[in-house]
Amino acid sequence: MSINYCPCCRGALLRHVKRKNLYWFCTSCRQEMPVSGVKKILPYDSLVSTLESKLRQPKTAV
Repeated sequence: MSINYCPCCRGALLRHVKRKNLYWFCTSCRQEMPVSGVKKILPYDSLVSTLESKLRQPKTAV
């Protein structure tokens, strides 16, 4: 089972249902997140490693 993280505070998100709609809820910052937005969010560690690798790549002249 994979864990989804809040884009605001990096807290773990819990899946909830309200009025027949599925959404994610962050218990840390108490924000609701739409399911479609959360699926595209990388875990924090993955995001950091991706950004670090991009920064280490040599820049090419255009």
